[in-house]
Amino acid sequence: MCLLTNYKGTYLGDPSFAPLYEILNDRGAYVYVHPTGPENNPAPKLCFGPDIPAGNNVFEYTFDATRAMTSLIYNGVLRDSPNIRWHFTHCGGALPFLAYRIATRHSAFPPFNEVLPEGPLTYLKRMYFDDAQAFTTAQLQPLSSLVPDSHIMFGSDWPATRHLYAADNVETMPFLKGSLPNLKAGDPEPTWNCWQTERSPPSSTGPIPWRGGRGPRLPGKPTTDRQSPPPALTPRRP
Repeated sequence: MCLLTNYKGTYLGDPSFAPLYEILNDRGAYVYVHPTGPENNPAPKLCFGPDIPAGNNVFEYTFDATRAMTSLIYNGVLRDSPNIRWHFTHCGGALPFLAYRIATRHSAFPPFNEVLPEGPLTYLKRMYFDDAQAFTTAQLQPLSSLVPDSHIMFGSDWPATRHLYAADNVETMPFLKGSLPNLKAGDPEPTWNCWQTERSPPSSTGPIPWRGGRGPRLPGKPTTDRQSPPPALTPRRP
């Protein structure tokens, strides 16, 4: 199941989502969350030079994912619905950097201890993440210091970021040489038609887009399941 980080400004920890979470928890659901922008752009005049507006996908997607995760944690969703497996993309947005800043607020602001005396880190470790657009040491190391390696999966953000996987990616971004995904000899370059094939039913045949690097790892079901969740989908690999 896929959810967005907020719906018209209502974040995922809001009590209005409780009936949905009760069902998802009973089914041991795996929930993928993709960020969207906040209801109101906090910096509408911010630009990169005179002709490049600062789109939500540059800053606000990572910040909004952080808002959604803290909303889930501090509103008790992860505590009260332990069978839901949450997956956030982009290495968790800004949360790896802010995790201890948030945790230390418990000493400065007593209400934090009243709503979550056990602190946020235990719940953060339960979440799953992927490395879409977050494939460098600078991004992966902070996350891996907080969560088990088995909770960090492959992600690509393809086809939206297909320029990262193009054969000429080093030519268009020479300052990132050595940090970009590498096409291996014999790998087909992704195409939009391949993306359509990827989304078709598993029984279909045809080319599968190059994913690069390591294959995706599917998380196991939580040990606290009240009932067995549906079987996980088996990823198709090139």
